[in-house]
Amino acid sequence: MVTRLPAKYLWASMRVTVSLTITGKMPLNATSFNKTTKVASMTITKIHGSISVSAISCTATVDGTGATAHNGMVKATFSNTTDTLKVLATGGNLHIYNPSSGCNGAVSNNDAVNFTGGYKFAPKQTITSP
Repeated sequence: MVTRLPAKYLWASMRVTVSLTITGKMPLNATSFNKTTKVASMTITKIHGSISVSAISCTATVDGTGATAHNGMVKATFSNTTDTLKVLATGGNLHIYNPSSGCNGAVSNNDAVNFTGGYKFAPKQTITSP
């Protein structure tokens, strides 16, 4: 019988709101374009921000190679057909830095992290080359 779980596992089972605030501009860079599928491979760079989980008073910095590096990066694709930017779950370098004591082991310094999702562009965009 399990009577206690480490905070990391307990936190994962809770329903909490996580807020992410990005500071500065994040360039969207096309790296290749597939003319057949009309899909561009992209990177989003210079990601730096903070993450907050108010339910447990947890805050931390999100960045790439260091807390003040301002070089966080994720990979993405953009489809001309669906007009959607899809942030991928792999290929980035985002990490957590300087978690507050409220995080209580839910996240640790240098833990890898990512965000994923699909984002529609308005007005419609068409990419034809990197």
